[in-house]
Amino acid sequence: MRRYVPIATGEGRGEGDFSTLQATLIPTLLPWEKGFNRASFSIALKGSIKNEAQRPQPHKATLHVKIQNNQKREIMSAQKLFDLTNRVALITGGSRGLGLQIAHGYGAMGAKLALTARKPGELAAAKAELTAAGYDVFVFPSDLSKPETIAPMVDAVIAHFGKVDILMNNAGASWGAPAEEYPLEAWNKIISTNLTGSWLVAQAVGAKSMIPNKRGCIISVASVAGLRGQMGAMQTIAYNTSKGGLVNFTRALAGEWAKYNIRVNALAPGFFPSKMSEGVLKAIEKQIISMTPLGRLGGDEDLMGPAIFLASDAASYVTGQILSVDGGMTAV
Repeated sequence: MRRYVPIATGEGRGEGDFSTLQATLIPTLLPWEKGFNRASFSIALKGSIKNEAQRPQPHKATLHVKIQNNQKREIMSAQKLFDLTNRVALITGGSRGLGLQIAHGYGAMGAKLALTARKPGELAAAKAELTAAGYDVFVFPSDLSKPETIAPMVDAVIAHFGKVDILMNNAGASWGAPAEEYPLEAWNKIISTNLTGSWLVAQAVGAKSMIPNKRGCIISVASVAGLRGQMGAMQTIAYNTSKGGLVNFTRALAGEWAKYNIRVNALAPGFFPSKMSEGVLKAIEKQIISMTPLGRLGGDEDLMGPAIFLASDAASYVTGQILSVDGGMTAV
């Protein structure tokens, strides 16, 4: 069922020459935006014109103007708010795990999918899975720890689809070791993939598509590990640092690129079973569950809904925010 609301109403008063009031008072009350014209408004004028017989003057008037806009806009339905039809979503690390889960969600809402990851074989398998589900999919391999692979990947996506509407910065890596023994090589790999790589992809997508089109949505997959210190027996100093960096990267870029109508937000997942988290969960799964009010790990669809929300028009007034999807872990 369609619902409508008036776009604008207004009221004002003034005194002076009648024709001058008519020309100046009314336009100040009307929102002369694109597509509006004077005929779209009903204008009620109430005035008294007084002549001074002893000394003729131009007609004077006291004008009371009430404006009710007859044009109405349709209120978007809830389903329409979440619709991603014909939007192009670039998902880094999209060949498996959380990235593939998000790809299924975006595809189900009508988005065209561009996936990138390091391993061509895993990308091919993901494309086959998503294509079988009826989605429009393009894949291109890249390694975000190698900056020289990023621009060609973004160029290929834009050449194929013509634009990027949604960037999901999901690619990530982890390495566990005691802080006092943490290898510099491991530190550099995690920071370059999780933080620097995410920035370079956002920079390229912004410059080549979103800023010229004055529209876009960037979502980074941070982590609850970026919102707090070490948890349990985890010894992942570089991972926690990189995810904390993504949190403030999100806020800083949101403030700077809002002028281009680009929204920047982040998801902060709790613990989800995946290839990357497999080793950690073997050691501390029971402890993690005991720290989670909902009493379980994240499931196969738990990140899908929040990712759709942040990418859709339902979040058109949301930017610079970090949405925790953690079963309540960071609430206690």
